Order: sequence, then C-alpha cells, then structure tokens
Amino acid sequence: MGKEAALAGGTPATTIKPGYSVNAPWFDYNAEEKLYYRFQYGEPQIDELTSGQLAYKNVILQYCPWENYEDSAYLHINVMSGGSGKYISEGQAIDITWKKDSEWAPTHYYDANGNEITLNPGKTWICIIQDTNADQVEITGPEPAAPEAAENPDPAADQDAVQGAENLAETPEDTGAEAAPAQ
Repeated sequence: MGKEAALAGGTPATTIKPGYSVNAPWFDYNAEEKLYYRFQYGEPQIDELTSGQLAYKNVILQYCPWENYEDSAYLHINVMSGGSGKYISEGQAIDITWKKDSEWAPTHYYDANGNEITLNPGKTWICIIQDTNADQVEITGPEPAAPEAAENPDPAADQDAVQGAENLAETPEDTGAEAAPAQ
C-alpha cells in the first residue's frame, strides 16, 4: 500500500456537507481510522452487501457548470470543461482545480500551484456539485478548545499578587515560621 500524505496548507475538515437538499448527506472524519464516514437522511449510510457504514479515505468536491436541457427539468452537468473544487483527506481540505482531456479520459485534479495531486491510497468519493451551489457546501474543522479561565485576568492584579507573595515569604511571622535566633 502507498504512503499517505498530509495536505500542505490545508484547512481542518472533520465534517463535510456537500449541500444536497434531498438526502442531506454529510461525511464525518474518524481520526483514529483516518476515514470519512458517510451519512444521509439523518443516519449512517449502510452498504447493503456488507452491512457496514460507507467510509472513504478521500472526498473530492467537484464544482461543475450546468444548465437545464432544452424544454426540460433535466440537468446537463458539464463534467468536461474543468472547474474548481476541494480535495479532502487526513482531516484537511485544500482548494483544487480539475479538468478532463476527453469524454473517456480520467479527470485530473490540481493543487493551488498547478501540480497534479496524488490521492491518498484508499477509496475516494467524488461529489459532483453544481457550481452555482458551491456556497451551500459546508466544511468544518474541530471546535477550538476553550481557553482556560484565568483566575485573575487583570495583569496588574497578578503583579500585585506576586509582589505580595514575595513580601510574605520574607516575613517569618506571615509564613507561620518562627524567626531563627540571631547568632
């Protein structure tokens, strides 16, 4: 199996919501297993053959131009012209661009520097998203840790407390210790 690569310059991505309205799917990252578990309709999406929850090493959000077919409600999603998107793996997301050379050719994905990305080994789920719906995508990271509450948030008061403690330590009667007799 190939070597896994962390995404340089990525942003935290522990929950991915592609913004689909019908089944409202999302992916949650399991850091121990390094997999994104898929949910839809408010519950885990289960593979009927294995009875296990669907899980992926990589998730790609591919924003595509689209239009309605003439006189129809059917969508024509253009997966040929190229566009932008996100590559998500190892709890991180990076901006990408994509293109295809021909109808039957593979899609190529590029990082912000124009280098073709190499996917981490494992299964990959590609979400085709209408480019006009890209603003409905939500990618969130872990909640930031709450700062520890300071006992005394006033720095001047802290300095006074330090100075007071130093004075107390120098005075035997204040520390409860008896003064040593002078010799």
